Amino acid sequence: MKSNLWAAMLGLLLLPLVARAAEVPQAPPKLDLFGTPPPANADPLPVAPTVVEPQESTAAWTPALLVRIVRGLADDHYGVRRTAQRELQTLPRSALVPLARLYHATPDFEARTRLEAFARTFFRRHMLADYEFDPRKAFLGIAPSEGVSSDGKPCVAVAYVIEGTAAEQCGIKAEDRIITVDGKPPDADFVVGWFAGNIAARRPGSVAHLTVERQDSRFLVQVRLGAMPRSEEEEQAAKERAMFIESRWFREAFLKGRLDLPDLKRKEGEIQP
Repeated sequence: MKSNLWAAMLGLLLLPLVARAAEVPQAPPKLDLFGTPPPANADPLPVAPTVVEPQESTAAWTPALLVRIVRGLADDHYGVRRTAQRELQTLPRSALVPLARLYHATPDFEARTRLEAFARTFFRRHMLADYEFDPRKAFLGIAPSEGVSSDGKPCVAVAYVIEGTAAEQCGIKAEDRIITVDGKPPDADFVVGWFAGNIAARRPGSVAHLTVERQDSRFLVQVRLGAMPRSEEEEQAAKERAMFIESRWFREAFLKGRLDLPDLKRKEGEIQP
């Protein structure tokens, strides 16, 4: 009886996916570490090590693999369920719609629970940014002060670096000197204010190119800026907003075999409130 059920589930997937089954998702084209080339006027300096964010899977899949995974999630043996759970975590975005069909087709509560957890986690990691709005200003994470470079010009001296911020992640250290931002030197009469205003005028997640001087060497740092820390009330409101978007996406998109909620999705280039 069970074998007939799983065969029927496989057939459910094969009908709309025969053409797709043979396709192998292609990896995205290789750009620089942040997907953005340095500005044309940036100095040709060595780039400091940076933290590379986890990327969405591009693994290939077939309908038979998805059925095997869902069948494993419903298995009575712990080892089989654990293996299926690991395989589930490797699936790419293109597998979400057929997984939704299997979610409806399987009668096993445990398998449905694990499929829901996977879909929600995938959305938070790789898709929430398409919907989430962050009105905060960009934040680098240093205490800036006025300084003088090795060639005697005004620059931004780094008094200290705040732990866990973009500055620490890209390798900036206390006593470093920031010579330029996107190839532009600071205003000699207003160094700290110029630098703070330059960073704050950007959006969280944007990329800045900093020429940094450390002792007698200079190098170019590409840094993806963070966001200004929130108050406890703002943090809680942001979490509630994200949970609302995630729940609505699961109910109105995933369970209906779709990937997007067009009325909530952020438009390209949209100005943040």
